[in-house]
Amino acid sequence: MKQMFTKKLFLYMLVAFIVTISGVFVLQTVIIQKSNVSASESKLADVKEKLEANKENVATLTENLSADNLAKARAFADILAENRSIAEDKKKLEEIKVRLQVNELHIIDEKGIITSSTIDDYVGFDMKSGEQSNAFMVIVDDPAIEGCERFGTGRRPPGGAGEDACQYAGGCCAESRRFRRERICLCH
Repeated sequence: MKQMFTKKLFLYMLVAFIVTISGVFVLQTVIIQKSNVSASESKLADVKEKLEANKENVATLTENLSADNLAKARAFADILAENRSIAEDKKKLEEIKVRLQVNELHIIDEKGIITSSTIDDYVGFDMKSGEQSNAFMVIVDDPAIEGCERFGTGRRPPGGAGEDACQYAGGCCAESRRFRRERICLCH
């Protein structure tokens, strides 16, 4: 009888032990899963906030770059208005390009043809002939307009000779009795 009681007691204690261990395991698993889900959601919220902040920073930087490039385009237009001979002087154009810290300088006539450039291959290019460069023609068509146009990688104006991302800025040179109205554009 004593032996049977001991066996039953052992069996009950074993079952209670297994149930307790299983209960603790299940409880800890549920708590850890909820904790992990909560931590993941918190990290995702942080990432979303950082992405939004990055979008705002990119927009601000793009706006600042556009304003800077327009100022450079205006400066180039003023330089050209003061001394028209610069347009035919490749060395002077290169010096101005370096001084303005831009990649390219172009002078465009009223028909949208590049008449002078720091890149010889672009001279004679018709801005209307390329899909992306044609978007820049509003500056040629309306002298009152200034603007910046962001072109992504791939075929870029003028003519698609390069594969770099580029922002073009441009405006109209001041009209005077000695000079015909011309448009300038620069790439930065």
